[in-house]
Amino acid sequence: MNSPAYDKELKKSGLIFLEDPYGVDIIERWNLLLDPLFNQRDGKRSYVNAKELLDLGILNDIFSPAFRNVLRAIMPDAVLYHCHVYEIDAHQTTSHIHQGSNLGWHRDEECMVKYEPDNYHFLSYFVYLTDVKEESGPFELAPFKPSQAAKRNMPTIKVLGKRGTAFIWNRAYRHRACPNTSDTRRRLLKLSFQHNSLTNDRIHLPEFKEVLNQVNNQDEYLAFLFGAKYPDNGSQHALPEEKPSAIIPMRSLVTNSMMDVTRVGLIKMNYLKPLYNRIKERLGKGAMEPQ
Repeated sequence: MNSPAYDKELKKSGLIFLEDPYGVDIIERWNLLLDPLFNQRDGKRSYVNAKELLDLGILNDIFSPAFRNVLRAIMPDAVLYHCHVYEIDAHQTTSHIHQGSNLGWHRDEECMVKYEPDNYHFLSYFVYLTDVKEESGPFELAPFKPSQAAKRNMPTIKVLGKRGTAFIWNRAYRHRACPNTSDTRRRLLKLSFQHNSLTNDRIHLPEFKEVLNQVNNQDEYLAFLFGAKYPDNGSQHALPEEKPSAIIPMRSLVTNSMMDVTRVGLIKMNYLKPLYNRIKERLGKGAMEPQ
């Protein structure tokens, strides 16, 4: 699949699968490097941040030549908003985020102001670092325009797969993390990207600044991602072109589940939440801190 195919599928359904961008050996090496850090951290959700990923050598693996070309093709001026690996606790009965009548279904609030039905401005890249089965807390997305009302039993994509499963998705779409009812903590890599010109309340995080200071003048591509040109805008401010590399194939899109949500949850998603955000926008209130 070439870059127009990535773009077309993202605009159509909000999600693309990348076919094995790293390989089993690299994923296993990442897990061996990450294990000592996660063994020191507990809680329902624990993190390894961007600076730690750089120090472990994982960050350079993530941004392989092939993935750099994919990202530049779909968002030429991308900068980071999230960059970490995190674990979700086992033995859960509800989603670890946005519990309640929505049963975890939500849209990322900071993405709503710039939403356009036929475009994307906020993307996330997930790579499963543990096997994710039905009971392991899989990511689930409704592959329909958010302007379309949510309905019970509307078809969804529940992403199941072995460690190494990788996908890019539009953060403006409705999505959720299913409860991890298994005996194993779920671990995944999460990167989020948005245009360099958009408001970014995370690009100045200390961990991002530490990475930028270390890669500046060494890796122009990574430096741009970590804010070297933020918040400048214009054609001269874009990810540098990389040498041609092998194209990462794109897997077919398949709906395999249905939206599970209560009547109250539908009212909240379709009416109350949009009204709340319109009022907040008129009042000039900033987006809430993303969960």
